[in-house]
Amino acid sequence: MKSHFQFQGDTEELETIWCDVFSPMTEHIHYARILAEYYPLAIISNTSDAHIRFLEKAYDFFPIFRKRIYSHQVGIMKPAAAIYEHALAEMKGDKYESLFIDDREENVIGASKLGWQTIHLRPDVDLKLALQSYELTGL
Repeated sequence: MKSHFQFQGDTEELETIWCDVFSPMTEHIHYARILAEYYPLAIISNTSDAHIRFLEKAYDFFPIFRKRIYSHQVGIMKPAAAIYEHALAEMKGDKYESLFIDDREENVIGASKLGWQTIHLRPDVDLKLALQSYELTGL
């Protein structure tokens, strides 16, 4: 990337710029913390090693997720069916009892085609209200 963008700084500086594009959605993290007390949670993320190293260091919420399925580690990206199947195997879960939440429609469709319950988290969606329709413990 340094050579491609002709970046003059050091690699660490470039990595910080590359990774510091995320901001936590505080309200959503709050709901995840509540649900983690009652349900096994996992992350399925299409991201790079640099992003994950940065994010797991910068934010304290990653430990609430029992499993973290990162595309660069498993060699599969959402919305490929294999990444959802991998997540179920890791979680020892049942697709019909699993809930997948994502902001990208194609990822939601990918999980839905396999029988997962889904929430498409568009900007106009109230996550708490959407979660309440599943009658989850803790909410």
